[in-house]
Amino acid sequence: MEAVGRSVRSKPKPATDSTSSNHPDVDDLESGAMPGFKYIEPQYQSLTEKNDKQGIRLLCAELLELKMASAEEMRRNVFANYTGFIKTSQELSELELELTAMQKFINVHALLVRELFEGVQLQTLPNTINDNNSSQSREHKEDKDTDIDNQFHDLLDEFDVSLMELRIDDAVNLLSEVENMVIKVQNDEMDVTISAHFSSIYAEKKSRLVTHLLQISFATHGSEVHELVSHLNKLGEGAHAHTLLLKSYHSRIQNSVSSICPNCCWYAGAYVSNLAQTYFSIIRKASYDSIKLFGNAPGFASELIIWACKETEDYVMLVRKHIQSFSAAACGFNAVVDSVRISIGYCSLLEDQGLSLRSLILRLFKPCVEGALEKCLRRIEDVIMVCTSTDNWVPTEKALLPFSDPDFHDSYSYIKLSISAHKLLMMVQGLLNDATFMVSTQFVKSILDGIFNIFSFYNELLIKALPRLDGMEDPVLKDDGINVVCAENEAQQLVILGNVTALADELLPLSILKWQESLCNAPNNDIYEKAEIQLAEVKGWRKSLKRLVDEVRDTICEQHILELLFDEEEKPLLTADLYLCLQDEEASVWPLNPMPSFPFQALLRKLHGLEQRARNVLSGRERVIIMLFTRLIEAFSMWLIKDEFFWGILEDETKPLTRFGLHQFIFDMQFVVEIASAGQYASKKMHNTISTMVSRAKNIFLASDGATESGCQKVEWFSENAKLAMREIFDEMLNSEADNQGYQECSTDV
Repeated sequence: MEAVGRSVRSKPKPATDSTSSNHPDVDDLESGAMPGFKYIEPQYQSLTEKNDKQGIRLLCAELLELKMASAEEMRRNVFANYTGFIKTSQELSELELELTAMQKFINVHALLVRELFEGVQLQTLPNTINDNNSSQSREHKEDKDTDIDNQFHDLLDEFDVSLMELRIDDAVNLLSEVENMVIKVQNDEMDVTISAHFSSIYAEKKSRLVTHLLQISFATHGSEVHELVSHLNKLGEGAHAHTLLLKSYHSRIQNSVSSICPNCCWYAGAYVSNLAQTYFSIIRKASYDSIKLFGNAPGFASELIIWACKETEDYVMLVRKHIQSFSAAACGFNAVVDSVRISIGYCSLLEDQGLSLRSLILRLFKPCVEGALEKCLRRIEDVIMVCTSTDNWVPTEKALLPFSDPDFHDSYSYIKLSISAHKLLMMVQGLLNDATFMVSTQFVKSILDGIFNIFSFYNELLIKALPRLDGMEDPVLKDDGINVVCAENEAQQLVILGNVTALADELLPLSILKWQESLCNAPNNDIYEKAEIQLAEVKGWRKSLKRLVDEVRDTICEQHILELLFDEEEKPLLTADLYLCLQDEEASVWPLNPMPSFPFQALLRKLHGLEQRARNVLSGRERVIIMLFTRLIEAFSMWLIKDEFFWGILEDETKPLTRFGLHQFIFDMQFVVEIASAGQYASKKMHNTISTMVSRAKNIFLASDGATESGCQKVEWFSENAKLAMREIFDEMLNSEADNQGYQECSTDV
C-alpha cells in the first residue's frame, strides 16, 4: 500500500537580466516539462568559452542549492498538507460509494418506470392475439410467479429464523440467495410490481441484518470480529466494516498495553521494546488484514494511515511519559536515544506493506530528544564547574582519544591535559557514544551546538582562572558565584592555553570525525538512516571553537603586555620621553654599541622565559607556542600604535624629535622585527604595524625645522645591529642562568 502525496510547485519569478529568454516558460513549469538542459546549456557554454572555472563552480553550487531548497520545500508541503489530503481522499471515497449506491437506486427506478410504461402501451394495443393462447400464457405466467413468490418467502422465513437463533453465517448466506433472486426477477422482466416488492423486502432485511451485526460488534472479540467484518463487507457495508476492523485492533492494543508494567522494567529500553513490539506488530497485522479484505482502495488506505498515525502518537506519548521517570543524572539522554532507535527498528517492519511511520516518529520524539539533550548538557556543565574549581593546572592526564587503533594513540600521545579538560573530553565522548545511533540529521546540529556551548562555558571558566591585572576587562560569566583555582604562574597559564587549544584544534574535532564515521557506517538495512554531517557546518563549528581559543590567548597576551609596559605602581615604562630626551650630541657614541630601549629588552627576556616554560609544559606542540608568541608580538605592536598619548607627546612641536631619538625608535622597531624573524613569530600584520609606526615617526621628525633624511642610517644597518644586540642580550641571559644553576647546585651540596 502506498501513500499518495502531492507536491506543490511555485512559479519562478521572471528574470530581469539578459538571460531571461533562456528561462523556462510558466506554462512549461505548470505542465512539469521544464527544459532544464536548455536553461543551463547557454550559461555553461559561455563559461566554458571564457575558461571561467570559478563561474562553473558557482553555477554548480547554485544548482545544488536550488535542488536542496526544492526538496526541502516539497517535504514541508507534504507534511503540512498530508493530513488534509488524507481526509479529503477519504471523503471523496465515501462520496464515490454514495454516488454508486444512488446510481443503482436510480437505475432500479428507471427500470420500473420503463416497465410501467411498456405495460401501459401493451394495454392500449388492439386485442389481436388469440384469446386461447393469451389465457394459457397468462396462466403459465401466474403459476411461475406463484412459485417464485413461494421460494422468496421461504427464504425470508429461513432468514428470520436464522437471525433469531443468531446463526449469522446462515443468515448472511440466505440473504445472499435472496439478493440473487431479486436480481433474477429483474433480469427476467417479470411483473414490475413483483420486482419492486422483492427489492423493497430485500432492502429491509439487509438493513435489519446490518443493524444487528453492528449491535453485536460491541461485544465481539477475537476471530469473531473478522467474521463480522467479512459479513459487513459482503453486504456492501465496507466503510462500517473497515472502521470496525480498526476499532477491534485498537482494543487489542489497549488490552496488551495494560498488561505491560513499566515499574517491572529497571531498564527503560526493556519497557519501550515491549511497548513497540505490541504497537507495531498489531499495526502490521491490521494493515495486512485491511489489504487482504479491502484491497488498496484509496478510502480504506487513507483511513488505515490516519489510524496508524493516531496509534503511533499514543505510543510515543506513553514512551515519553515513561522516559520522564529517568533522571538526567542517570541515563536520561541514553534512554531517549535507545527509545528512538527501538521505535525506528520496529516501525521499519511496516515498510514492506507501504506504511512508513519513521518521519512521524522522529518528529514526535524531537522535543523529547532535545529536552533530554539539554538536561545532559547542563549536567556536564555542572561536573566541569566542579572539576575546574579543584584543578591545580598540571598536565598529568593523557588525552583519551576516540580510537581503538594504537597508531592513533601513538600519534597523539604528546597531548596531556589537566583534570578539568580531561573530564570534559570524557563526558563529550560519552555524549557522542550515546548519540551514535541517532537516526536523523535533524539531531546532529543540536548535538554540535550543545558541544560548542559546553566548550564555551569551559572557556569562560578558564578565562576567569587567569590572573587579572589592573586595566584588564573582567570576564562575563553565566554565574558570578563560580569559583575556580587561579593560575598564578606562567606555567599554569600555559597549561590553560594547552587545554583549550588541544580540545578545540584536535581532540573535539577528532571525536566529531569518529562520530560522523560511526553514523555513516550504520547498517544499511532500512532500519537506520545514515546521518551525514555537512562539511560546511562542521567547518563553521570549528571556526567558532577557534574564536573561543583566541579569547584565552588574547587574555594571556594582554596580561604579559601590561607587565612589560607598566611597573608595579602602574606607571608606564614605554613613553615618548625615551626618545625625546635623546640629544644629537650623544649620537656620535651610540652607533658604536646601539642597544634597544628597556621595554624592548624586557620583551626579549619575556619571550625567552616563556619559551623555556612552554617547551616543558607544551612539549611536542610547537604550533601552539608559535601562535602564542606571534599573537604576543602583534598585540605589543598594536598596543603601541594605538597609544594616542604616546604619539601626541611625540608630535608636540614644543619638544621636537631629534635625529638620535628617531634612530633609537627605528632601532627598537627593527629589534622587534628581528625577534619575530629569529623565532618564526613574524606575521604580515606585525610588519604592517611596525612599518606604519616607522613612517609616522619619520614624518614627525621631518616636520621639525631644518630636518632632513640625509643623516639617517639605512635599514641594513638597523637590522645588523639589532641582531648583534639580540646576541649580547642572549649571552647575558645564558650567563645569568648558568650562575643561577651553579648557585642552586652549591646550595644543594651544602
